[in-house]
Amino acid sequence: MDALGEKLMIPEKITFRLGHLAGPLGEWCDKHQIKPSEAARQAVAAMLGVDAPEMPVGNPDAGETLAAKRWKPKRKKQSGRRKE
Repeated sequence: MDALGEKLMIPEKITFRLGHLAGPLGEWCDKHQIKPSEAARQAVAAMLGVDAPEMPVGNPDAGETLAAKRWKPKRKKQSGRRKE
């Protein structure tokens, strides 16, 4: 809950600044052969006392996005200005 007693809405995807933790995190990730995002999920899961979620490799929406772009009609270019 926030300062006003309202329940916080937590999105599925977040971005945050690591500040001076970036260097130590990078070294830890290299040592353990995992990506920073996986390390963050493991740390949050440990903090909450739950199992870290299994995440699919890559962007699961990329296929649909790329397919949509591939079939999106392109605008026709004007071959020049119309002279009247």
